[in-house]
Amino acid sequence: MYGQSYPGAPTATSTPVHPLLMGARIKITRSFIIGGGKGAEGGNGGASSDAEAEGPPAVTAAGDAAVAAPRPHASWRRGRGALRGSPLARSFAEKPLLDLGVGINLDVDQQQIQPVARIKIKDLVSIKAAPLGLLKISRSIPLGPVALKVRYELPLAHARHFWEPPARLMVRLDNAVGSGVHLTPGGLELDEQVLRFGSAVSLRASGAVLFPRQLPLEEGEPPLRLQLHRLSLRSIW
Repeated sequence: MYGQSYPGAPTATSTPVHPLLMGARIKITRSFIIGGGKGAEGGNGGASSDAEAEGPPAVTAAGDAAVAAPRPHASWRRGRGALRGSPLARSFAEKPLLDLGVGINLDVDQQQIQPVARIKIKDLVSIKAAPLGLLKISRSIPLGPVALKVRYELPLAHARHFWEPPARLMVRLDNAVGSGVHLTPGGLELDEQVLRFGSAVSLRASGAVLFPRQLPLEEGEPPLRLQLHRLSLRSIW
């Protein structure tokens, strides 16, 4: 999910990588925002510099208060307020309509710096022109206390055979409130956590705690391994 695994992808180097950084990618982009929901980061027509990380954004207390505030008069307003009360609905509404981004990507496994160019439409569609052409379609569907996340990726070079590899369809369950912690066959995965410094700077990180694949452990093998997938620092002005 985090590495390039389809034909045409750059070959990984044989230089050993620290286990904590295996699979990590550090991406720094300059984003130009066109059209955004109320409270969207960067506003309408703004720009931001960030290291991009996927995952549900944090829900602020201010956002909860705004949704909880009573709506006067017609019942349809109350219905809309209830819809906006959903964390997933709020996060979708706050995403910009169009996000144009350029920058660089540091792939720790391949030890390469690659150019990045992409277009995002809300949280639904992302088209990447560099380092490799890629179409990504994703959607989160709330199912009570959890959310079903469906994601489809298609390398543009293989668009004529979109139903077979290297195209991939991924489905997983996430905590609907946005904690992003879930159990995988390899261990415990933390999708994304956000630490905010004021209103303009945010730090995002995702990683995993990997369980041993066999017991008893081999000599010198740790019982648990930490793995950093993504680390980002975003500033908006």
